[in-house]
Parts: sequence; structure tokens; C-alpha cells
Amino acid sequence: MKNEDSALERIVAEVIAPVRGRRLLATVSGGADSVALLVALKRIGADVVAAHCNFHLRGAESDRDMVFVQSLCKKLGVELQLIHFDVDAYRREHGGSMEMACRELRYNWFDSLSRQLQCARILTAHHADDNIETMLLNMMRSCGLEGVKGMVADTGTLMRPLLTLHRCDIEQYLRGLGQDWIVDSTNLQNEPDRNFLRLEVLPLLNARFPGVSQRLARTQRNLGESYRVYSQWRQQKASGNVLSTSMMADSASASSLLHEWLRSYGFSAAQEAEMLRESSRETSQTRCWYAGDMAVTLRNGEFLRLPASMPHIDINEEKMPVTPQLLKAIKSTAGAREVYFPNPLEYYRWRLPHPGERMKISRNSSKKIADLLKEADIPLPYRNQCKVMCHPEHDTPLWIPDVRRAFGEFITADMQQCFLFSANKKHWPV
Repeated sequence: MKNEDSALERIVAEVIAPVRGRRLLATVSGGADSVALLVALKRIGADVVAAHCNFHLRGAESDRDMVFVQSLCKKLGVELQLIHFDVDAYRREHGGSMEMACRELRYNWFDSLSRQLQCARILTAHHADDNIETMLLNMMRSCGLEGVKGMVADTGTLMRPLLTLHRCDIEQYLRGLGQDWIVDSTNLQNEPDRNFLRLEVLPLLNARFPGVSQRLARTQRNLGESYRVYSQWRQQKASGNVLSTSMMADSASASSLLHEWLRSYGFSAAQEAEMLRESSRETSQTRCWYAGDMAVTLRNGEFLRLPASMPHIDINEEKMPVTPQLLKAIKSTAGAREVYFPNPLEYYRWRLPHPGERMKISRNSSKKIADLLKEADIPLPYRNQCKVMCHPEHDTPLWIPDVRRAFGEFITADMQQCFLFSANKKHWPV
């Protein structure tokens, strides 16, 4: 019989309302939170399938959990999907901590199972106390708004119907129904930081400041609203791969704007601080910072974010006859993207320029290749990756694709044929 007065069931019904009538995948461990979620879903008439993972990390206790979930699903008349994992084997292949391996294994399976069963959402039993614990852990590690805003109830693929409820509300709901649950013995150990907060710190705070958990949850919701406003501002100001120092100067917080522009790319706090200092200096010098496969340059008042590896340049080759019209056309071309040479592409040698190497640009003058690359606006991270086409015998630089062709008369009227080399136009990621 349904309990129409159950606040927990009303909340669950409100959260799943956007996908009501569609199949849902509920993750069930056997603990109070997931048991309450599954029971509530069944009692409000949701179309639900349960999913349980057995990691075999706690010996007989892991099997006890599995048997409990099997019995619960049978009693409720809920379809159960069950999987067994070898976590040690997974870690040998993929590395990482035990906790991370378990997370990857279960969420990869949930995603796959959800698609296979055509479920509208994956449902987890995270609640308000989980959110508070995460907020406190992030604060102790140092974080910004994103670290304290907490989880959201619906991501579009993952739904958390119990997120506004506390652990005490959930256990009270189950006791009222006479529904038991199981306790993971590892959750009673103080060693993990999250357990220490749950078992020691938060009870102490609630004893000294009654109702503090509810107030922390309310604070977190307020911070979540602030984060949504901040995110909209960030998307307007810090979108794209270019960030101007003038925009930073006009913003309420230049450091926050720069941090949000960089935050997904692995740059360190020290690098961000250095970028911030450099952004306020007036200099024509180009600066560059690297993090993994990403680079950031600062030049002429603009930060540019781009892959550290230079985009590949394709060069097409076309054999053609030498005619008076062609000779006239050759004299009128600048020779950056399209050049004419007497031999096929495979005849020439390709290499990186030597330090201080020069290229002939007129009958009586030459210029450093580094300067030519700079004048061509080649991003700084790519300048030491640009290859030069050289003569195979005397190693003279002849052409830098899309930058410059060396001075010289390479095609003459007495030749029968020549070769046109065309470099594809580079689109720098700006």
C-alpha cells in the first residue's frame, strides 16, 4: 500500500517527474540510501531496473550484500542486473587507486547498461550529507565555487532524487516501513577522510550547533545558485581560445577569469600566478607556458590557448609544363603557400632550422628564420616545430611552407617541366 504522506516519496516523485513513465536504472548497493531509493521508486509506480556491482573486496560481506539485494528485488518485483568485477586485474591493466578503479568500473557499466536497456536516467542515492562531506573535503584541499557548490540533482544522464534529504530522514523512512538494510563495515572505520567527517566531525558539530547539517546544506544550495550565475558570466567572458588582458583588467576578478579559462587544462597555480603578473606588464615579448599537450602564449595583450603540437601541414604536388604564362605567374607570386621547384617533393630534404639560421630573401640580404616565423605570426609553441625544405646537397633553406620561399630563380625558360608544391592553409586554433 502506498504511503501518500511520505515526504521522501513526494520528493523522489518530483525529481523524476521529467522522465516519469520512462525506464530508469537505479544503482543499489544494499545500504540504507539505495534501498530507500529503490523502495520509494517502486511505491510511486516508477518503471525501474536495479543494478548491483559485486567487487569481491570484502570477502563474505560482499556476497552478503549481493544476496540481500537479490532478495530485496525479488520481494519488490524489480528486475535486477548483476555484475562481478575483478578490481585487481583492472588496476594491473589501467593503474590508479582502488577507489578510482571501482568508480570507473561501475560507472562504465552503468552507462553501458543504461544504453542497452534504453533507460532515461541512471539514478544514484547520493543525499545531502554526501554533498556536505564533499564540500568540506574540497574546502580542506582548497577550492573555488565549483568545489563547494555540490552535486546537482539531474545532469541529463545521472539523477540524484535524494539530494535534498539527510541520512536521518532516509533511515527514518525505512524504519517507518519496517524495511531493513545492510551496513558496509568499511563505512564504520575512521581512517578514510570521508568516514572521519561522517563519524566524528559532523556529529560533534551537530552536538555543539544543533541543526548545523541543515544549515550547511542550505549554504551549499545558495553557493550552487551563485555558481550558476558565475558560470553564465564565465561563459560570456572566458569562452573561446583567446583571452584579452584588457577584458581581465575590466573584470571584477582577473585571477578568477584566468583560472576559469585555464581550469580544464592542467596548468598549475604557480603558472596561473605568473600569467597574471605578466598580463599587467607592458611588453612586446611573447611568453609561453605548457601543461601536458596544451600551450598558452601571451603576446600583444592577448592570451592564446592552443595545442602544444603544431597542426600537420599537408603538401600537395602537381607536375606541370613550363610555359611563358607560368614563368610570368611565378614572378608575381609571393611563394609562401604555393611554390615552384624543378624537382619532385621527394628530392628535397626536410629538417628543423638550426639556431640562428638565415634564409636568403633578396639578392643581397638574408633574414633569420626565427624572425621570419615571428613576422608570419606563427604561434610561439610552433616556431621550433616548423620544418624547412632544403637543397639535398648543400642544405640551403629553400622554403618554409606557408611562411616564405627563399630568393632565387628556380624555374627557367629552358626547362620542360616543373613541380608545384601547395601547402594546405593552416587554421591556428584561435
